[in-house]
Amino acid sequence: MKGFIAAVLIVWTVGCAIPGFIVQPVEDAPSLFVGLASSPDGASDTETRHDHPVEWTTGDLQAVLKRLAIQEGSGLLDSSRRQQAVFSQEDLTHLIPALQQTFKIARPSDWIVFAV
Repeated sequence: MKGFIAAVLIVWTVGCAIPGFIVQPVEDAPSLFVGLASSPDGASDTETRHDHPVEWTTGDLQAVLKRLAIQEGSGLLDSSRRQQAVFSQEDLTHLIPALQQTFKIARPSDWIVFAV
């Protein structure tokens, strides 16, 4: 019981310490979401600055995103499992133009967020 109470207190304390973000959608479709996240109090404007490229080429984004892969967890005694690409070609076809548009309008204090 003491462990449970300690866990609740830790989660409550940490949860209150993490700032929320305001997310502005750029592309919001049933199978794709791309947006800009920023701090509601403007703290990220002075604390964190990101070097967002003004423009990404389709080839550059495709090269980066195609390299992302998932490999199911394997332990020391498990045989190595095959890696699987995170994004299908269809995902990339929809995601890349939305990311290009978002990077063009992002401010240095913004985070670019997406879900497929």
